[in-house]
Amino acid sequence: MSIETAAGRSNTAQSSSAAARKAKVKSPRSRPPSPLYCAFFLVLSISLAELFENFVSQQLAASVSPTGLVFFDAFSMVVVIVPAFYYFVYRPMKLYAREKVASEKEIRFLSRQLILSADRGKRAVARDLHSQFGQSLASLQFSLGSLLPAFIDRQPEQQQQCENLVNTVAQLGTMVRNISARLSPPQLEELGLVSTLEWAVNDIQNKGGRFSVDFDICDMDDRLPGEIEIALYRIFQEAMDNIIQHSEASRVNICLAGTPSHVSLAIRDNGIGFVYPQTWNDEKSSRGIGLLGMRERIEDLGGEFSFSSTIGEGTGIEVSILHS
Repeated sequence: MSIETAAGRSNTAQSSSAAARKAKVKSPRSRPPSPLYCAFFLVLSISLAELFENFVSQQLAASVSPTGLVFFDAFSMVVVIVPAFYYFVYRPMKLYAREKVASEKEIRFLSRQLILSADRGKRAVARDLHSQFGQSLASLQFSLGSLLPAFIDRQPEQQQQCENLVNTVAQLGTMVRNISARLSPPQLEELGLVSTLEWAVNDIQNKGGRFSVDFDICDMDDRLPGEIEIALYRIFQEAMDNIIQHSEASRVNICLAGTPSHVSLAIRDNGIGFVYPQTWNDEKSSRGIGLLGMRERIEDLGGEFSFSSTIGEGTGIEVSILHS
């Protein structure tokens, strides 16, 4: 695939993201009645009921007993107030609640489609990077390497330049492979979540991470559904990025446990911790937005997401997903 195609997919993903953000701020078409609105119609209904009861009582005062007038008073109040309450208070609130539920379902559906589309795009770009750019760089490196014998003992400056080019191309190839693996590790589809997380943990430590990682695996003998494996890997990826960039931790504990009916992933560090942002309109809330994305991804799969952080003691997340 060409660079233009990859850029087109990126633009499509950005458009989808913008559409999803617009959908998220969309509010239900109706609004719940305000307390002032309810109080106004309640007072109006009671006043009408009183007027109606006084008028009829004057007409029937001579022929109806006092007890009958009391029952009629209560009956007239019910007849007037109940329909008014239904049409002006209960019915608008019911319509608002129904539209709110439908709007939340639409937002959740759009959010899930956006996540799935982003995952598909990452896998496609990773495959293209590996197959197209990776092969082209390998071919270029081989071609440059074949030129080296022509400069031996003849043109030392050109030989050194050619060697530098070969090393640069080799570095580019390594960068392409790392980017491809980060976008979509091939072993995730081939070997499963456990092997992928083990590889990722080893890769972090081999790159000179500032913290030690304790990775515990319990009862994870069987493969999980692909959608769940991708979600858990993205949770792990986002959490480790936050730890590397922000936590200043010296130790990270990761626990992946499974049963026949559910799987759980817990990640905790002993870093500096942070305060969960209450708003999302500043640059400091970017880490909280990442946590919000984790929550949405897990809840879309019917799972549970919990988060805790204490200043000076560290941060932890725990994910649990049911599966068949």
